[in-house]
Amino acid sequence: TISLAVQPWIADGLESVMRDVEIIRIPGNKRDWANLIRSHHFDVAVVLQSKFATSYGVWSAGIPIRVGPVGKFHTWFLFNKRVR
Repeated sequence: TISLAVQPWIADGLESVMRDVEIIRIPGNKRDWANLIRSHHFDVAVVLQSKFATSYGVWSAGIPIRVGPVGKFHTWFLFNKRVR
């Protein structure tokens, strides 16, 4: 199963065109974000932006494989697979 975590304002549009993909609405609270993705028991997270909150969320959720863009200081510690 493929899941996309997106901001609530874009979720409605994606749900109407991506019927075979689970759309997860990112809550505003960082703790809620980590708890939400932890509850899904994901094996892999591919992060497309290197925002600290997103990077920290996938790390604190205990996702074993965390892929993301390298560049910012925190990405060296929170992602275990980095891409340029």
